[in-house]
Amino acid sequence: KPFAIISAQAKTTSGGLNPDGEDGKLATKPWSFGHAVAGASTQKIVSDHPANASHEISLLRLDNGTNNLLQFDPKTGRGNFITGQTGNTGLKFGVLYDVPLAPLQSLSQLNAANPGGSSGYAPRFAQPIGNSWAHPMLNSSEAITALPEGKLLDHSFLLNTALYDHFYFSGLADQTGSFGTANRTVKQVAEEFLAGKPLADPRLKLYAPDGKPRNGISDRVAASDAYATIAAWQTIDGPFNINSTSVAAWKAMLGSIHDGKALYNQLNKTAKSSALTALPPADGDKNESRISRFRLPVELSEKDGGDPAESYWLGAREYKDEELERLAEEIVKQVRERGPFLSMGEFVNRRLGTGETAQRGALQQAIDNAGLNRELADDSNAGYEIPADK
Repeated sequence: KPFAIISAQAKTTSGGLNPDGEDGKLATKPWSFGHAVAGASTQKIVSDHPANASHEISLLRLDNGTNNLLQFDPKTGRGNFITGQTGNTGLKFGVLYDVPLAPLQSLSQLNAANPGGSSGYAPRFAQPIGNSWAHPMLNSSEAITALPEGKLLDHSFLLNTALYDHFYFSGLADQTGSFGTANRTVKQVAEEFLAGKPLADPRLKLYAPDGKPRNGISDRVAASDAYATIAAWQTIDGPFNINSTSVAAWKAMLGSIHDGKALYNQLNKTAKSSALTALPPADGDKNESRISRFRLPVELSEKDGGDPAESYWLGAREYKDEELERLAEEIVKQVRERGPFLSMGEFVNRRLGTGETAQRGALQQAIDNAGLNRELADDSNAGYEIPADK
């Protein structure tokens, strides 16, 4: 008769919340810290705190036999993860990375390259770029914590510092892959840009450096060092000042996305297929704005009729006018408290030190204070807010 099971499993948001331990003993934020997409998990069980690892080695007593073990859906062949290991707590579908199918437009899209999970240094970060939460196992006053057994790196702080003030995506890139548009080369994209066709980000405008002809951009984009020089050929129309203390300005920026032709990648879970499907248009009468961490969401939002548990992790979010107003007010409070910011990296990152500003960056603090996602998190049983004693 089986009396116990030993397992190595990815941590969930419900770890430690259930007294029987079926969901694990340690909770984590798997979309931020507990990077489970790794070839192996190495742990020094005696000397290293298990919170540094993305997986948990567990010895579970089988008080109820084997009834609750390895639960999976026979129709899809999927088990449970993210929020729990059982059918009562876990999810069977989730997307950790949005693999780009077109030229990148945002630095945070580089998270798909797994920059925080393959560095070789603990703790593992799943979505480090743009993330500003302080990892609970790191000294909040340091970006690198030195321990006798080795260094711990705050991958988020270090990557945000390295990227946000030194790099951007010009939109001038080859579009010759499987999802490219008519197999356009970077030179063709540049020539169309020269002729007046806007790039994916229409705010990026052509600018010829002093003494250079405007058509020189066609040859410049094809040069081997274009990555280091192409910024001299572009300007941005209407840049936003992150040190603004105008609630109206922040609200206008946050509410600028009202695309009535947005799509999502609708899953057919039984057929194990997907299809591009139109999302319901954002409510323009309520100045509703749609924001997603995916280029293509994989589920309807809860407001649009999606299942709350899956919408929380897979869908976009629609925010009404009053919600945007509340978030803009909270951002302005953070700017006044922490600013002026001398760089984008400083705005995105937390402050090294102690206290609340060392726990998360200004924007994340404003989002938390505004409480925009709290109701959806409760409806979906997300378990994302981990109690201090867990």
